[in-house]
Amino acid sequence: MDSRNYNQIERDNPKVSVIMPIYNGMAYLERALDSVRKQTYINLEIILVDDGSNDGSEIYCDRMAEEDMRIRVLHQQNGGVSSARNSGLKAAKGDYIAFVDSDDYIEPFMYERLVRKLQREKCQAAVCNSYVEEENGDSRLYFDNMQEQVLTGEQAIIHMHYLNQMNTELWNKLCARQLWKDVQFQEGLKIGEDYKALVEIFLKTEKIAVVPEPAYHYIQRKSGAMANGYIKAGEQVDCLFMQMKEKEELKEGELYKSTVCFCDTHLLTIVMEMIRSNSQKQHQKRVEAIRQSLKKTFSVYKKEKSVPFHFRGGAFLFILNRGLFVLFSRWFYRKPKKEKAANEVMEEKVVNAEKEKVEKEEAEKEVTEEKK
Repeated sequence: MDSRNYNQIERDNPKVSVIMPIYNGMAYLERALDSVRKQTYINLEIILVDDGSNDGSEIYCDRMAEEDMRIRVLHQQNGGVSSARNSGLKAAKGDYIAFVDSDDYIEPFMYERLVRKLQREKCQAAVCNSYVEEENGDSRLYFDNMQEQVLTGEQAIIHMHYLNQMNTELWNKLCARQLWKDVQFQEGLKIGEDYKALVEIFLKTEKIAVVPEPAYHYIQRKSGAMANGYIKAGEQVDCLFMQMKEKEELKEGELYKSTVCFCDTHLLTIVMEMIRSNSQKQHQKRVEAIRQSLKKTFSVYKKEKSVPFHFRGGAFLFILNRGLFVLFSRWFYRKPKKEKAANEVMEEKVVNAEKEKVEKEEAEKEVTEEKK
């Protein structure tokens, strides 16, 4: 191919930088990398960030770079996935940025579809549907109701908060490189780093294209249980959700309501999992900080009908009486799923009775103070 044809291809096909952080992922790396190399889209820059691997992944990456001139390998001491992604971002030269986890894989048409959709709709970002695959081979769509559409940045955040056609992970998204200016992954944050970065990016995005066709295969591993991870992640993940509720750019109308809905549900889940694992006494400072944060925004949270009642009712009990909430959580987790669904009406009656009691006491207190 002569230089004129190559230049024409580059003009028609903006470069996509695909960043893949790798840490001891040899068991799945070949499949992941092959799926990127076999893309029908021509103009790729594949950045493999070896985050201190010692299982042969680092050697395999170097060998693949010799075979494929599109591959660049960065070796660094182990610093975690956020550190590896930041290194990839710093090195990226493409017009668009994408991420692939080293144990997942993608369909051959993924970037072709996303780039063409971006160009057609004149958008700065695009997202596609995904498959969620269990290690035993079971597979399902991430979203059953995903529709082809174009969203504003604020609409995308609201959809993401309600997990409505927009997930909180980066791997099924393609974003213009300029959106990443001044955005980095928070190193040390083990959970929620994707969510934090996406909020910052979407706040700067005018138009986001939604492609309902599934093109990413996310492998869900039991070892990565999210709820347990929230406890192990420490106070940093609590602070993330608390700080998001205080972010000025999110404090407007439906955007704010959705933020409270998303963050408070996660905060409450952290406490419920502590109770489930009998570790709440080891984390009393965290539990009380979460309780105070929920208390500040409960007036918004309690009105969110999209939140399951046991979360809204649980938040009320937690704010009212920690001991009562512990009993409620233990009772809830003991119930089989069918019984949980059948008893939601009873839960609502119990919580409403407690709520009426508190409101009555407050009203009587106000009358007494007025008489004084």
